[in-house]
Amino acid sequence: MTGKGVRNDDVSSLKVPEGCKATLYQHGWFTGWHATFSAGEYNHAAMIGKGAKNDDMSSIKVIEELDPAHDPSTCQAPHIFLESTCGCGCENAAEKQQTCEEGAPSDVTPFKRWDAATCACVCDASSLSVEFQIQSAAPDCVISVKPEIITKCAGENKLPSADGSACECAADSPVCEAPMVRGDKCDCICPADAVSGESAAAQCEARHATLNPATCGCECPNECPSPQVHPSSGDCDVCSCPVANQCVDTPPIKAILSSTTCLFECGKSSDD
Repeated sequence: MTGKGVRNDDVSSLKVPEGCKATLYQHGWFTGWHATFSAGEYNHAAMIGKGAKNDDMSSIKVIEELDPAHDPSTCQAPHIFLESTCGCGCENAAEKQQTCEEGAPSDVTPFKRWDAATCACVCDASSLSVEFQIQSAAPDCVISVKPEIITKCAGENKLPSADGSACECAADSPVCEAPMVRGDKCDCICPADAVSGESAAAQCEARHATLNPATCGCECPNECPSPQVHPSSGDCDVCSCPVANQCVDTPPIKAILSSTTCLFECGKSSDD
């Protein structure tokens, strides 16, 4: 220092050029008290205010002052100083980010994202249908259907859809052969009335008949005494003569139909 023209123990002010940082030391081998000064001009009061002592300096260090963004001392865990960027960052960030974000988000694929602030792979629920789905914590981040949706679908003898928004019949549900159709509980049932929506069983019950599940037809449990038949309306509680035997007036003679024989007694008046 003295070789540069500076007198020992004879400094009362200081100028530090831009881009540099100076540290004053009490003794000749960088020991004793010390005070550090960034770029700027420091008069006696300013120098003393920064911790130096008047006329008591015997050595000095001048180094390049790094921008705070490139100063290793500013890096805080989990960030470290990276020589490649001369700044703070995550160790092996590019490799870890690629591993973290492999694949694309979907309704069923766990999706993660790289968080540069924490240098960690975190769960990303941006594609989550929060009404029907839940996601496990990192590192798995598995998306699954909410338990209450699974219970609801099980009560309907169905399985939840991939996103949990609907209950669907299983892929291996039995194939329904005509005239049967798929029912609400994924079983094979006889079709309901297209207009009223009344079930096949209810339709048969209204006719006092029973449903044949094999043919989906209504069958009367009782037979009418011959030659009577059940009417075309299908009411099993009613027996009458066939429609072909119904009486047709032929004036002036009226033929009377016998409900017992289902035959006409011709030549008689209906008043006889």
